[in-house]
Amino acid sequence: MEKLNLIWSACSNRDGYNVLEEPLERIFCDILRHQEKFMQNFFDNVLKATKISTEEIKTAKVDIEENGIDLFIKTDRQIIPIELKIDARDQDKQCFRYLQTAREYNKNIPARLYYLTKDKKNRQPSDNSLNGEKILENNLNSVGNEEGVILISYQDEILNWLESCQQDLKNDGEKYLSVQLEFLKDMIKANL
Repeated sequence: MEKLNLIWSACSNRDGYNVLEEPLERIFCDILRHQEKFMQNFFDNVLKATKISTEEIKTAKVDIEENGIDLFIKTDRQIIPIELKIDARDQDKQCFRYLQTAREYNKNIPARLYYLTKDKKNRQPSDNSLNGEKILENNLNSVGNEEGVILISYQDEILNWLESCQQDLKNDGEKYLSVQLEFLKDMIKANL
Protein backbone atom coordinates (compact mmCIF):
# COMPACT_ATOMS: atom_id res chain seq x y z
CA MET A 1 0.00 0.00 0.00
CA GLU A 2 1.25 3.44 -0.96
CA LYS A 3 2.04 5.98 1.78
CA LEU A 4 -0.74 8.57 2.16
CA ASN A 5 0.35 12.20 1.82
CA LEU A 6 -2.56 14.59 2.41
CA ILE A 7 -0.72 17.69 1.20
CA TRP A 8 0.21 15.90 -2.03
CA SER A 9 -3.40 14.74 -2.41
CA ALA A 10 -4.70 18.27 -1.99
CA CYS A 11 -2.29 19.45 -4.68
CA SER A 12 -3.39 16.95 -7.34
CA ASN A 13 -6.28 17.16 -9.77
CA ARG A 14 -8.86 14.42 -10.43
CA ASP A 15 -6.56 12.59 -12.81
CA GLY A 16 -3.82 12.45 -10.19
CA TYR A 17 -1.69 14.98 -12.08
CA ASN A 18 0.45 17.00 -9.71
CA VAL A 19 -0.49 20.68 -9.68
CA LEU A 20 1.84 21.50 -6.83
CA GLU A 21 3.22 24.82 -8.11
CA GLU A 22 0.09 26.88 -7.35
CA PRO A 23 -0.39 25.63 -3.76
CA LEU A 24 3.33 26.15 -3.06
CA GLU A 25 3.06 29.73 -4.35
CA ARG A 26 0.29 30.38 -1.81
CA ILE A 27 2.12 28.59 1.02
CA PHE A 28 5.39 30.46 0.44
CA CYS A 29 3.53 33.76 0.11
CA ASP A 30 1.72 33.21 3.41
CA ILE A 31 4.92 32.20 5.22
CA LEU A 32 6.70 35.32 3.94
CA ARG A 33 3.80 37.52 5.02
CA HIS A 34 3.63 35.96 8.49
CA GLN A 35 6.73 37.47 10.08
CA GLU A 36 9.40 39.96 9.07
CA LYS A 37 12.00 37.43 10.28
CA PHE A 38 10.77 34.92 7.71
CA MET A 39 11.35 37.46 4.94
CA GLN A 40 14.85 38.19 6.26
CA ASN A 41 15.53 34.45 6.41
CA PHE A 42 14.30 34.13 2.82
CA PHE A 43 16.84 36.68 1.61
CA ASP A 44 19.61 35.14 3.72
CA ASN A 45 18.93 31.51 2.76
CA VAL A 46 17.28 31.68 -0.68
CA LEU A 47 17.87 35.02 -2.45
CA LYS A 48 21.57 35.27 -1.61
CA ALA A 49 22.43 37.24 -4.75
CA THR A 50 20.08 40.14 -3.98
CA LYS A 51 21.20 42.84 -1.61
CA ILE A 52 18.53 44.22 0.68
CA SER A 53 18.65 46.26 3.87
CA THR A 54 16.65 45.63 7.02
CA GLU A 55 14.78 48.86 6.32
CA GLU A 56 13.91 47.75 2.80
CA ILE A 57 12.62 44.41 4.11
CA LYS A 58 10.10 46.37 6.20
CA THR A 59 8.61 47.71 2.94
CA ALA A 60 8.48 44.28 1.24
CA LYS A 61 5.17 43.02 -0.09
CA VAL A 62 4.69 39.52 -1.44
CA ASP A 63 2.15 38.43 -4.00
CA ILE A 64 1.50 35.59 -6.39
CA GLU A 65 0.78 35.60 -10.10
CA GLU A 66 1.54 39.27 -10.67
CA ASN A 67 2.40 39.89 -14.34
CA GLY A 68 2.31 36.09 -14.72
CA ILE A 69 5.20 35.71 -12.26
CA ASP A 70 4.61 32.93 -9.72
CA LEU A 71 6.00 34.65 -6.61
CA PHE A 72 6.65 38.36 -6.63
CA ILE A 73 8.46 40.35 -3.91
CA LYS A 74 8.20 44.12 -4.22
CA THR A 75 9.90 46.70 -2.02
CA ASP A 76 10.03 50.45 -2.31
CA ARG A 77 13.21 50.06 -4.43
CA GLN A 78 12.99 46.82 -6.38
CA ILE A 79 11.04 43.78 -7.45
CA ILE A 80 12.29 40.23 -7.15
CA PRO A 81 10.50 37.76 -9.43
CA ILE A 82 10.60 34.05 -8.57
CA GLU A 83 9.52 31.39 -11.04
CA LEU A 84 8.48 28.04 -9.53
CA LYS A 85 9.11 25.10 -11.84
CA ILE A 86 8.22 21.56 -10.90
CA ASP A 87 6.92 19.82 -14.00
CA ALA A 88 5.78 22.65 -16.28
CA ARG A 89 7.81 23.65 -19.31
CA ASP A 90 9.06 27.17 -19.91
CA GLN A 91 6.84 29.54 -21.82
CA ASP A 92 8.13 31.39 -24.87
CA LYS A 93 10.91 33.79 -23.70
CA GLN A 94 9.58 33.47 -20.14
CA CYS A 95 12.77 34.24 -18.20
CA PHE A 96 13.63 37.08 -20.57
CA ARG A 97 10.17 38.64 -20.17
CA TYR A 98 10.25 38.41 -16.37
CA LEU A 99 13.69 40.03 -16.28
CA GLN A 100 12.38 42.82 -18.51
CA THR A 101 9.58 43.41 -15.98
CA ALA A 102 12.18 43.68 -13.21
CA ARG A 103 14.35 46.03 -15.28
CA GLU A 104 11.41 48.39 -15.82
CA TYR A 105 10.91 48.71 -12.07
CA ASN A 106 14.43 48.36 -10.66
CA LYS A 107 16.19 51.66 -11.22
CA ASN A 108 19.94 51.41 -10.54
CA ILE A 109 19.49 47.92 -9.03
CA PRO A 110 20.42 44.77 -10.97
CA ALA A 111 17.40 42.80 -12.16
CA ARG A 112 17.47 39.12 -11.25
CA LEU A 113 14.98 36.31 -11.74
CA TYR A 114 15.10 33.38 -9.34
CA TYR A 115 14.25 30.07 -11.02
CA LEU A 116 13.14 27.53 -8.39
CA THR A 117 13.29 23.84 -9.36
CA LYS A 118 13.59 20.41 -7.78
CA ASP A 119 17.21 20.13 -8.84
CA LYS A 120 19.06 23.16 -10.17
CA LYS A 121 21.84 21.02 -11.64
CA ASN A 122 19.52 19.04 -13.92
CA ARG A 123 16.63 21.48 -14.53
CA GLN A 124 17.60 24.78 -16.09
CA PRO A 125 15.68 27.28 -18.21
CA SER A 126 15.53 26.54 -21.92
CA ASP A 127 17.57 28.62 -24.36
CA ASN A 128 14.29 29.95 -25.76
CA SER A 129 13.16 31.06 -22.29
CA LEU A 130 16.51 32.72 -21.56
CA ASN A 131 16.58 34.49 -24.96
CA GLY A 132 20.22 35.46 -24.39
CA GLU A 133 20.03 36.11 -20.64
CA LYS A 134 22.83 34.73 -18.44
CA ILE A 135 22.59 32.21 -15.64
CA LEU A 136 24.31 33.64 -12.56
CA GLU A 137 25.56 32.19 -9.29
CA ASN A 138 23.46 32.65 -6.16
CA ASN A 139 26.18 34.63 -4.43
CA LEU A 140 26.25 38.41 -4.14
CA ASN A 141 30.06 38.53 -4.17
CA SER A 142 30.22 36.48 -7.40
CA VAL A 143 27.53 38.27 -9.40
CA GLY A 144 28.26 41.86 -8.41
CA ASN A 145 26.04 44.09 -10.57
CA GLU A 146 25.27 41.52 -13.28
CA GLU A 147 21.69 40.81 -14.28
CA GLY A 148 20.28 37.42 -15.13
CA VAL A 149 18.68 34.21 -13.92
CA ILE A 150 19.69 32.57 -10.66
CA LEU A 151 18.98 28.88 -10.16
CA ILE A 152 17.67 27.80 -6.75
CA SER A 153 16.21 24.51 -5.56
CA TYR A 154 13.71 23.11 -3.08
CA GLN A 155 16.30 20.63 -1.83
CA ASP A 156 18.93 23.25 -1.06
CA GLU A 157 17.70 26.79 -0.49
CA ILE A 158 14.02 26.21 0.38
CA LEU A 159 14.67 23.47 2.96
CA ASN A 160 17.36 25.65 4.58
CA TRP A 161 14.93 28.58 4.70
CA LEU A 162 12.15 26.49 6.26
CA GLU A 163 14.61 25.13 8.84
CA SER A 164 15.63 28.69 9.72
CA CYS A 165 11.97 29.72 10.08
CA GLN A 166 11.38 26.74 12.36
CA GLN A 167 14.30 27.76 14.54
CA ASP A 168 12.82 31.25 14.91
CA LEU A 169 9.45 29.72 15.82
CA LYS A 170 11.03 27.48 18.47
CA ASN A 171 12.81 30.50 19.94
CA ASP A 172 9.46 32.33 20.07
CA GLY A 173 7.61 29.32 21.51
CA GLU A 174 5.32 28.93 18.46
CA LYS A 175 4.91 25.17 18.06
CA TYR A 176 1.80 25.04 15.87
CA LEU A 177 3.33 26.68 12.79
CA SER A 178 6.60 24.85 13.37
CA VAL A 179 4.77 21.52 13.07
CA GLN A 180 3.18 22.68 9.81
CA LEU A 181 6.57 23.66 8.43
CA GLU A 182 7.88 20.22 9.39
CA PHE A 183 5.07 18.62 7.34
CA LEU A 184 5.96 20.88 4.42
CA LYS A 185 9.64 19.95 4.66
CA ASP A 186 8.74 16.25 4.77
CA MET A 187 6.55 16.64 1.69
CA ILE A 188 9.34 18.40 -0.19
CA LYS A 189 11.87 15.74 0.78
CA ALA A 190 9.56 12.87 -0.17
CA ASN A 191 8.06 14.19 -3.40
CA LEU A 192 10.27 16.70 -5.11
